[in-house]
Amino acid sequence: MKVADSQSRNLRELVSDEGELSESAQCSLDEADRARVPHSLAMIRRRVGTGSFDEVLQSLLLVASGQSSDLTDEAVDQLEHALGMDRARSDVLGSTGKPWLDGDPREDFENISRLSDPSRFVEIVENATDNDLTDARGEVKRLCTGMSDLAYVMRESGDNWSYGIAAWGRSFDDLQKDVTGQAYLVLIWLALKGAGSELGMRSVLDSIESNPNIREDFDTLMALRNAIPEVAAAIPANWFGRSMADPEYQRKLQDSIAVLRLEHGEKIDEFFESRTGRLTGRQNS
Repeated sequence: MKVADSQSRNLRELVSDEGELSESAQCSLDEADRARVPHSLAMIRRRVGTGSFDEVLQSLLLVASGQSSDLTDEAVDQLEHALGMDRARSDVLGSTGKPWLDGDPREDFENISRLSDPSRFVEIVENATDNDLTDARGEVKRLCTGMSDLAYVMRESGDNWSYGIAAWGRSFDDLQKDVTGQAYLVLIWLALKGAGSELGMRSVLDSIESNPNIREDFDTLMALRNAIPEVAAAIPANWFGRSMADPEYQRKLQDSIAVLRLEHGEKIDEFFESRTGRLTGRQNS
C-alpha cells in the first residue's frame, strides 16, 4: 500500500489532473538531455536524440499518469519510435508472415495509460488479498528472470531483429534493482490481471518458462562456435535468438547441430568433456 500511495502521490506532483507539468517536472525535463539516467532511458535518448528526449519523457509522464488522451498524433509516433514499437510493427516473423505487433499505437498507449493510472493503484492493493499479492510477486519474479535471460540472448546474438526485445529486457532489469521498482512491477501485473488479461499473462509466463536454461544453452553454443571453426561456419550467432520466435530457424538450428554431430562428433565430444549442461544432454540423446 505504501508504494501504491507513493506512486500515486509522486505522479500527481509531476502531472496535474489537467495534464499540466509541475515546475519541478519541467526543470527535470530541461536537464534531461545531459542528466544521468537508467540504461533503459539512455537507450531511448540515443534512439531519438538529445533534442527530442525531453518531449519523449513528457509523453511518458502523460501515459504513466493515465492521461494519454492528451498526446498529439506527432507525440504518439515519436513515442512509438522511442520505445522501439515501430520496428515491432514492421519486422515480420518468418513463422507467421506477420509483424509481432499490430493495431493502432494510440490505442496501445491508451490501454497502457488506463492500467498505469495512479488513482487505480491504491484501489488495486486494497482489493488484493494476501494470497493475490504473494502470487503476483512470485509471477513477476519469474517473468523478470525470464525476460532478463531472453534479453541477454537477444543482445549477445547481435541481431538487429532482436533489439526491441533486448531494450524491454533492460527496462525490467532496471526496475527490479530496488524494492520500489519491484513493487511497481507487481502493481502493473495486478492491474493487467484485473483488466481481464490473466490468461494472456499466464501464457507469457508459460512461454518464457518453456526454456528455463536459455542463457546457459546460448553460452554453451557460443563457446562451441569459438572452439570449433566448423561450428561457427555452420551456425551464425543470431540463429539461436531467432530460433526462440521462429520455428523455421529452430529447425535449421537443430538440423545443423545434427549434421555437425555426424561430421565432427569427435571434436564436439572433446569440447563437452569439460562442460556440463542441458545442451550436452540433448545432443547425446
